[in-house]
Amino acid sequence: MKDEIILVTGISSGIGFYLANYLAEEGCIVYGILRNQDKFIQNLKEKNIKQKENLIAVTLDVRNYKEVERLIQEIYDKHNKIDVLINNAGYGLYGVFEELKEEDIRDQFETNFFAPLKWMQMVLPIMRNKRYGKILNITSILGRLTIPTGSAYCSSKHALVALSEVIRYEVHPFNIQVCSVEPGLIKTDFKNNMKFSVDLDNRFSPYFKLNQVIKEQLKKYPSFTTDASDAAKKIINLLKKEKLPAHYQIGIDAGFYYNLKTLLPENILDFLIKEYIKNIFE
Repeated sequence: MKDEIILVTGISSGIGFYLANYLAEEGCIVYGILRNQDKFIQNLKEKNIKQKENLIAVTLDVRNYKEVERLIQEIYDKHNKIDVLINNAGYGLYGVFEELKEEDIRDQFETNFFAPLKWMQMVLPIMRNKRYGKILNITSILGRLTIPTGSAYCSSKHALVALSEVIRYEVHPFNIQVCSVEPGLIKTDFKNNMKFSVDLDNRFSPYFKLNQVIKEQLKKYPSFTTDASDAAKKIINLLKKEKLPAHYQIGIDAGFYYNLKTLLPENILDFLIKEYIKNIFE
């Protein structure tokens, strides 16, 4: 991987932070995209990590597509290639579907789906001309499963999983590989950055009990939660493989729930979830 040109979005904290730093340690030239430079610097100090010269932190909104296009052109002009794109930036919007605002759902999709889509459209011609490239889309195990109050987040990640599969087939003849990386619960700032429906704490909402239970569950980190640093190391080991799988789960919970849905008859799983929700309302 030494000297490969790698783009990573969302590096101010969490998986992206460790990914960018570990890839730089591997000798890659890393362009890390972030919105909060102060948070990134603070994390470097707290974790006693010295930023390497081959990690270039770029302050940029991943949805500012004109600036993204300019940056990608600059990188290509300088290095004549882009080897790897890791679409990591994203956030979670939660709340009962009926109580979510349309503009909030659109914002969720813009960040979690359309931004990765645009970044891929911009780097694919470069990779295709070089007959080489790897794209990792950091989706979620919730891009394969669903949870109540996760209509916006789950559907945005489901869409990205599907898009990753389709592109994987289309670019295979050009020696470009695409993988959907599907983490379970990762100990990051993700939960602190969550957004919720405005009616989440409305006692007069017909969904109040459900909102409160889900709100409490979403803010907890169970014992099986994967550390962000470990998740980043797994992704780097994945990148070192000659052939990328279509899907790659990270975390005990991700593997468990994926296998549960795969092996358990759909009608049984459907019944269990509905009974769980029904008991909340009683």
